[in-house]
Amino acid sequence: MRSISSIMRTKGIWRRGGLVWLAAILLAMAALSTTPAGAAHPYVMTDIQTLSALDGQATAINNFDGEIVGYYRSDADFHNHAFLYSGGSMTDLGAMDDAANDSAAYGINNQGQITGQSNGHAFLYEASGGGGGGGGDGGPYSRYDFTFYYYNGSASGDNYSGYVYAPTGYDGYKVGQWKTITDENGQTGYYEITAVTDLGSDGSKSGQVYIINYHDAETGQDFTPVSHGTPVGTWLGSEHDFIVQAGGKEGYFGGGYYEADAGSTSRYDFKYYYNNGSGDYYVGYVYAPCIMPVKQYV
Repeated sequence: MRSISSIMRTKGIWRRGGLVWLAAILLAMAALSTTPAGAAHPYVMTDIQTLSALDGQATAINNFDGEIVGYYRSDADFHNHAFLYSGGSMTDLGAMDDAANDSAAYGINNQGQITGQSNGHAFLYEASGGGGGGGGDGGPYSRYDFTFYYYNGSASGDNYSGYVYAPTGYDGYKVGQWKTITDENGQTGYYEITAVTDLGSDGSKSGQVYIINYHDAETGQDFTPVSHGTPVGTWLGSEHDFIVQAGGKEGYFGGGYYEADAGSTSRYDFKYYYNNGSGDYYVGYVYAPCIMPVKQYV
């Protein structure tokens, strides 16, 4: 059997610093040899299958959609080709000079922007219109409709819906689940981007968040927030509002992912008018679930 050092010399790896590489390999082999036979491994390795039967290497993954970049050696021209693996599909990213056709991707962020090198030149790869994997090929600004679900979106959890204006692909915004959040009760909820509308070059409202509906699961009711039609935050995660105004704002939600708790009790001040032409009336207050708006009631 050939020794590791002889293999390294044959492969041209034995050079200044080779002893460091040899020591690292031997230490790794020693660590693997200490794993008990039959011990369960906590991770599963998946072959993502490049576009070639030759070598491939993954170099980076993002935290938004599990998109992976790297490079593989083409069995057509034997050059390295940068790739993007997203949603189960492999895409060859090409090169800056098709004649030389050599590239490798080394980084990807949550907006789907990719960095790497091609024929000795650094590159930034993103979808046309700027937005990367998160934004598609629309204009530089978009409106993103969203719903935030408390408690993993279960039937017993509240949710609220609205929209945010943002640069296309900002922070990985795209249709689908966007970000998981822990609310004030330690429960896990998440944002879902439900639709995207291209706004072209209009960035006048960029960052503004609007909430149009709050659904309270305990009462089964939908509420129009107090600030409906006006911005209630800047970027997703900052928004907050109230569902009822009864002698003051009630039913606070958002801003730390608090639920509105529409079933909680509030005090309602009232005035009762007699309908007999006398002009008499009396005033008082009542404690009731926080679900009644300020208006002429009965």
